[in-house]
Amino acid sequence: MKNRRNPARQATGYARVRIAGLTPRPIISISTNSKRINPTTPLTLSSNCIGNCTNIESITWRIYSESMNLSYDKKSSNFTVPKQLFLNNPQIKNWKFEVIYSFPSTKGISSLNIIVNQPPINGSCLISPSIDSATDTSFTISCADWFDEDGIKDYLVYVWTSDHSKKIFIGYSSNSNFEIRLPSSSLNVIVAIRDRFDSITEYNLTARVTQTDEFTDLSNKFKIGNQNSINQLIIQICQELNQKNNELIDQAVQNGIPLSNISISSLDDQSPSPSSSTKTTMKQSALLEFTRQLNFYAKLREDLTIELIQLPITTLNTIKLQASTLAQLTKATNQLTRLTVTNAANRCYRLTRALFSTPSNIAFEDLQIVATALIECASNVLTVRRYFHSFFKKKTSNFIGCQRSIARTYNCFRFRFDT
Repeated sequence: MKNRRNPARQATGYARVRIAGLTPRPIISISTNSKRINPTTPLTLSSNCIGNCTNIESITWRIYSESMNLSYDKKSSNFTVPKQLFLNNPQIKNWKFEVIYSFPSTKGISSLNIIVNQPPINGSCLISPSIDSATDTSFTISCADWFDEDGIKDYLVYVWTSDHSKKIFIGYSSNSNFEIRLPSSSLNVIVAIRDRFDSITEYNLTARVTQTDEFTDLSNKFKIGNQNSINQLIIQICQELNQKNNELIDQAVQNGIPLSNISISSLDDQSPSPSSSTKTTMKQSALLEFTRQLNFYAKLREDLTIELIQLPITTLNTIKLQASTLAQLTKATNQLTRLTVTNAANRCYRLTRALFSTPSNIAFEDLQIVATALIECASNVLTVRRYFHSFFKKKTSNFIGCQRSIARTYNCFRFRFDT
């Protein structure tokens, strides 16, 4: 700009100009937890609109690959891609996901490229011994020749009997050769070989384990154990207790004891006893024997719970393992004392808070396993609490605390899943 009076003097500046009727174009972004996904895990995509986003007419999601072009019209900023898309197209390694926001006078587009993470390959696993072994046997699992370009992270062990969907997580190891304790049964053993980005290959094994008396010298066994072995011992004992509990109830019914009198152990003291009306209508010897066994198993579960709550919560694997143990420990609700319920509820809440504090990019399968186990534990504890309230017609401070712990547990899960 020249000065009128002195053309030799000049100045430089900036002017802000606003054009009436012109609004800034919305900015669209798309994100996910990781740009490298696992084919066995659903992919969750999130999009965000910045700027003038009040008049969104539609949101369209598109999926591109070398051989397909899919489009989904849905007015949602989030989109979940089912894992079947990746499992049914294993030959496709690279995917492109696009979101389109449509406005009355413009469109906003954002895209994201995703690489499918390949699971470990070319290896095998063995278990020794595999047949006719007792529950006090230390089994050895040996895995060899597994390859993954990202490296092997760890080995996870699950067991199931007749229903694969009810598999139980019982241990983990970062070493390819490790020892483990197994519950009694004809077992299907799954070794999940996992790479650094949580892609998994499952290797199936079988083992036949017979029960021995594990109810003695427990204090010494717990003293020399680590996180894995202690949880495995508790799961082992609890599965045996759950089976014995079913047998005990069947026998009690056969001896004339109604289910209403054996639905729960005493939560107010250590020695549950039948009501006076029950004594007059049942065989005294059968009732006393049932009470004696119920007391023994209830006290044993109480001791196991005390051992469990002393274990540290350090990693996601420890959260998974302790949650799995809690689900088995609280399964027979008629054998849960007040102290057992209180400890289980508080531990359930602590594990939930620990899970809530973990990074948001944890594997979907891990979150699902922990959530299922903890909600099962919470349901068992609430079952006992409801019976206790209806039987005694009052609330105690212990159960108010339990109720609050379980409520916090459900609230934490609801918030975590919603986000």
